[in-house]
Amino acid sequence: MIKRILVPIDGSEPSNRALDYALDLAEELDAEVVILSVVPPVILPVFSEEPGITPIITPRDIDRYNSKLRATFENVLTEALARARAKKPNLRVSTKLLEGRPADKIVEVAEREGFDLIIMGSRGLSGLRELLLGSTTRRVADHCTKPLLIIK
Repeated sequence: MIKRILVPIDGSEPSNRALDYALDLAEELDAEVVILSVVPPVILPVFSEEPGITPIITPRDIDRYNSKLRATFENVLTEALARARAKKPNLRVSTKLLEGRPADKIVEVAEREGFDLIIMGSRGLSGLRELLLGSTTRRVADHCTKPLLIIK
């Protein structure tokens, strides 16, 4: 029985299609939908070991970038929730925002919080194209024990 559906989104068209599919399925099954977005880490060297050489990217630059990145993902969630509530006003829908490696966090949340199904897009915003699936989707498929429905 499917009662809890996890939908990871990143603002890409495939993730938006996955959300729409999840909303329709959840309505049919009287299931809850949780929309998850994961802010990926930004890891860059910021300190120069050479005396007198100023790094191109400073810790303050990274903090500003991380703040903007988090705001972007918060906005993606806000828009997704608004669209979900407009499309299916009687459905139980909530959001969750985490930070970390997206595939790892998706698997962790699905397993720890007892989701019955993950519905996600076939590829996201990364721009790197793999043969069949995006890298995050592939990692989730490889490491999660929960059922996964991939939407193209």
